Amino acid sequence: MSDIPTEISGWKRTRDLQVIVRNTNKKSYDNKPKTRIAINTIKRLINADPSITVLISVPTDVLKEQWMEQLITNNILSNCKVEIINSIIKRTWNVDLLIIDEIHLTASNLMRSIFDVVDYQFILGLTATLERLD
Repeated sequence: MSDIPTEISGWKRTRDLQVIVRNTNKKSYDNKPKTRIAINTIKRLINADPSITVLISVPTDVLKEQWMEQLITNNILSNCKVEIINSIIKRTWNVDLLIIDEIHLTASNLMRSIFDVVDYQFILGLTATLERLD
């Protein structure tokens, strides 16, 4: 990616978690601020480089369907792949952007294995749960 948007160019190119977005439960026009931020990030990256690849990790089928709807609505499905974490860890991946929805779940050993199988340039972690109970 040669022309990285300003909002993203400051991110470190490491395997560290660069961004965690907190849903403050304030009402918004779509009541999904985490998803909206992720969609806007994907769009900006696609504008900079139309060949960008995005892998979106979700923990459930319900979230996968919700993401698919948003990607289709925003006409960015062709750059993105949405997979349930259990499917992701069965193979290796090489993507430009890894989005982990419900990133607080990656504290578990099973979920943490995503970092062993996905090679990425950028990562965006999304959660409304900044503290785990376990």
